[in-house]
Amino acid sequence: MDQYNYTEKREEHSSLDMSVVDWLITLIILAIPIVNIIAFIYWIFLSSGNVNRRNFCLAYLILIVSGILLVIIFQIFCSMLSL
Repeated sequence: MDQYNYTEKREEHSSLDMSVVDWLITLIILAIPIVNIIAFIYWIFLSSGNVNRRNFCLAYLILIVSGILLVIIFQIFCSMLSL
């Protein structure tokens, strides 16, 4: 019974290829401040839409978070050197 529910949930996600227009719309939405945060949350956690878009947003979010962490570590390191 659980296996049936799992496959049923997986079929809700669309794995169809996204067109160039779909990617352009995605990138334009992600370039708008504040809207991009809402779009990230929607496409990663709440959406049952395209799997490719969800994976792209998840990878992009991982890059953003790792970049922020690197900047924080760099700032801490530089402040320790200046003491």
